[in-house]
Amino acid sequence: MATEPLRALAVAPAPAAGAVRLDLDHPLNRAIRRLGATRVAEHLPPGLRAGAFDDHGWLRREDLLGAATLDLLTAAVASQAGCDDPRLTGTLLLEGYAWQLAAPALGLLLAAGRLPDIDPATLYVRLADDGRVEALAYASGRFATLEDDPEAGHPDATTFADDHALLAWFRRALVRHLEPVVEAVAPRARRGRRALWRSVEDCCSGAMTWIGDELGDGDGARARAGLLLGVEEPLGDPPCFEVIGEDPGAPVVRRRIGCCQSFRAPGGALCPTCPRARVRG
Repeated sequence: MATEPLRALAVAPAPAAGAVRLDLDHPLNRAIRRLGATRVAEHLPPGLRAGAFDDHGWLRREDLLGAATLDLLTAAVASQAGCDDPRLTGTLLLEGYAWQLAAPALGLLLAAGRLPDIDPATLYVRLADDGRVEALAYASGRFATLEDDPEAGHPDATTFADDHALLAWFRRALVRHLEPVVEAVAPRARRGRRALWRSVEDCCSGAMTWIGDELGDGDGARARAGLLLGVEEPLGDPPCFEVIGEDPGAPVVRRRIGCCQSFRAPGGALCPTCPRARVRG
């Protein structure tokens, strides 16, 4: 439904603001290759990269928040969902962006111990025809890591003593990046801002438990989720995980804090861990 207008967005000139040339041995590029060698990469933007780029179609957060562009993205979400209820399309639009912002960054942390800079001035995305993020670029090359990282002395590194401080840095960067997105989406979604921030929390906790399990350290990832979330507003709800079943090795899943509204789509239903389902039960 929105394919042609979105394709028009994708021919914008390649931007240069904040982008620097990075060699393949840059610590962030090595972290991206390490993540790319795992199964997690199959479910992340295939065009994940760091540094400057020469191809076209890259957009920054501010390019996505204009009314006309949000109209196109909302129409694309409605087409995929088969439903134009604004509570559903607005929530899915926010969750889609929040997931593509948080999951690759948290994947780099869990796979390589480094968090990329997600400053909206130097983070670029490229959209597929259906509005999905098909590529993501950390154009500055800056990253955060622990003091014991062998690359802690790199000029692009910001170092922290422990995971508490490292994840506090990322939490605040995530909030700064997403605050204008939540503000733009809330009136369109006809939902409260607190409800939308809960969707962001669900994206983060869901990404961490899934990526951690895929990389073989789910318990460690879930412990880190507890350092990222439930500490301060607007991401102040502690993550909640539960074991499904009683057998040894039964999977651990994230219990949603907010509702994704998917039950509003034709044939939709409440997610198994939806808070609405718990209230009804």
